[in-house]
Amino acid sequence: MPFQAEAAAANASYEEALISGIIQQKYNSVTYEPAALLVRLLLSLTKSMRTLSYKSGITTGKELYRITSSGKRYYWYEESIPDLISFLERSLGVPVSYSFLHNGIRIRSHGRNPVYLGANMHTFEAGIIAGFMTAASHQAVNISEQVCSNNNSDYCEFVPSVHGYDESEIEMEKAVSRFAEHVSMMVKTPSTTSAQQKPIPCSYHALLVRPLLNSEYLEAVDNISAYIGSKVAQHLFDDKKPRPSKILDYLSKSAILLNFGAPTIKPSHDHAILNMDFVFSPEASKKEYVELSLAFINGLMSKASRPDVSFEMKSKGSSYLLRMKEKA
Repeated sequence: MPFQAEAAAANASYEEALISGIIQQKYNSVTYEPAALLVRLLLSLTKSMRTLSYKSGITTGKELYRITSSGKRYYWYEESIPDLISFLERSLGVPVSYSFLHNGIRIRSHGRNPVYLGANMHTFEAGIIAGFMTAASHQAVNISEQVCSNNNSDYCEFVPSVHGYDESEIEMEKAVSRFAEHVSMMVKTPSTTSAQQKPIPCSYHALLVRPLLNSEYLEAVDNISAYIGSKVAQHLFDDKKPRPSKILDYLSKSAILLNFGAPTIKPSHDHAILNMDFVFSPEASKKEYVELSLAFINGLMSKASRPDVSFEMKSKGSSYLLRMKEKA
C-alpha cells in the first residue's frame, strides 16, 4: 500500500475509534471547556484556519453518519437527526435542540460561554452538522453558525446557508487577552470557577484539535500557542520573582485545565529545584499535539523566569519533561 494511502487509512481508523468512543461513551478521560476554547481560538485566527476547521468537521460529520447509520434503514433523512443530536450533546456537554425549517434544520447548543471572543467560534461543529446532513440527505449542505455562545448569547445556533461558515476574522489581540485573563482566573481561584469547567471527552478534543496538527500550519500554530502562553503568564505571575512553589502550582493547574498532560513531580539527583513530567492521555499523545503543548508551556515559562533560575524542557514521545534549576 502506498504511504499516502496507508496514512489515510490510519487516520480514518483513528477518527472512527474516537467517534465510536463518544457514541458508546467509552472514553477513559475528560478535559474541560478552556482546553476546547484554546483550540477554537487558534482555529479562528485566520480564514485559512477556519476553512481547515470547517472541512475537518465535514469529514467527521460524514464519518459519524456512516457509523450511526450502519445496519439501519432510514426512509427519511430526518430520522437520522437524533443520532447527530446525541453525539453533539455527549461531545459538548450541553443540551442540544433542533427544529426543522423550510430549507433544512436549525440546531442549538444551549449554554453561555463566559469568555467573549467574538462570533462564529464553532466552525468545526458547523462542519460536523454540514457533513452529517450532506451524507444523510445525499446532497451538499452548508451550515453556518448564526449565533455564538462566545458572543454574548445563551446558545449557539446553526442553520443552513449558501456559503457555509463566516470567513470574517476575530480581533486577535482582544480575544487572546480575554482568554488569558479567563484562564488565569480559573487557575488562581479554581473553587469559584468550577461551575464553568464543562467536562468534555478527550476523544472529542482530539477530533477538534486535528486541523491544528496539519503540517502546513504547525510552525505558525506553535508560535501563536507560545504567544498565548506568554499572555496567560502575564496574568498569572504579577511578581518579578515568583517562588518555585507558585510556578509549580500554577503550571500544574494550567496544564490540567488546558489538556496539556498530567503533571507528575519526578525525583531530582542533580540539585534541580523541579523535575516535572507531563504525561498525555492516549487521545492526546500525537507528537504534533505534544509539541503544540510544549510551545504553550514554553511561552508561559518565559514570563515566569527568574534571573537566578534556568528552565529546560525536553520532549519524550507522548510526554515532556520540565526541569527548573538554580543557576551556578
